[in-house]
Amino acid sequence: MKSQFNYASCTNRAHARCEVFGANTQCAGTAQTFTLSHDRGLFSADFMRGVDNRLNSLPENFKTGDYLWDAGNLHFNEHCIRAETELVSSRFEALLQEEKVPICLGGDHVIKYSALKALDSIIPGEYGVLYLDAHPDCESQETLSYSSILHHGFILPSLKPRQIMLTGIRQFTENEAKALKAYQPHIGVIMGSEFASASLENMIDKIIKQFSGLKYLYFSIDLDGLNPSCAPAVESPYPGGPTLNQVIYLIQNLRKHFTYIGMDISEFIPQLDKNHITALSASRIMKEFYSVAVLS
Repeated sequence: MKSQFNYASCTNRAHARCEVFGANTQCAGTAQTFTLSHDRGLFSADFMRGVDNRLNSLPENFKTGDYLWDAGNLHFNEHCIRAETELVSSRFEALLQEEKVPICLGGDHVIKYSALKALDSIIPGEYGVLYLDAHPDCESQETLSYSSILHHGFILPSLKPRQIMLTGIRQFTENEAKALKAYQPHIGVIMGSEFASASLENMIDKIIKQFSGLKYLYFSIDLDGLNPSCAPAVESPYPGGPTLNQVIYLIQNLRKHFTYIGMDISEFIPQLDKNHITALSASRIMKEFYSVAVLS
């Protein structure tokens, strides 16, 4: 299986404005709601590349990938929280310092915390995060895990709850609900059901208000945040939530108000993607984001 996207047609890395890379992180744990076994030997980023390369589809604005560089996958000498976090965050930091827009394809939630760590180091206090997820990920735990990403993020020197807009959340344990309430009203919330009843323009206004005064916007995409009809092959699917088109609309239109600084996409299980819908949803999000992030 080819390890680069054909769409990423930049031929000289120095000319690239955006760089995509895979990070097969594995140490954030497995959601209890996921009951099927899976083999992490098949890395989701490579699966996405293989599926997308068979179609060669352009984003909706017809932009080509002439300024997108595919750096392949990071190589991990060991899989532990420390090693994974250090390697992924250092790649984010290097790209941000080069003024290239990073897109990281996971892997699990370790990439989300690694991105926050890098952003907090390079542009502290200047960015907001649109955090698409079915779950709030802010439970208080000593160990970094899929359910404590934001708890550990808020321990970073500068990251504040008002820099986060939880988007599409709809599944909570009692502990998760208690943790989320502790961060309100400062943390932003768009519930999954709002995508059925509120206009996207109202959501955009809500996001702009949440991130008032911030220059940059980062997108953290857990694919279980999407409606399962658009991304069924995830570790913890849950009914409801935004459709792919609704998320892409937000990506296309929030660019008018913020400078896009990067994206991560996580929690895709290729073995469950029998009709390739999840792989295509993920690669489409990546291409739509790239096409407006660096070419507007």
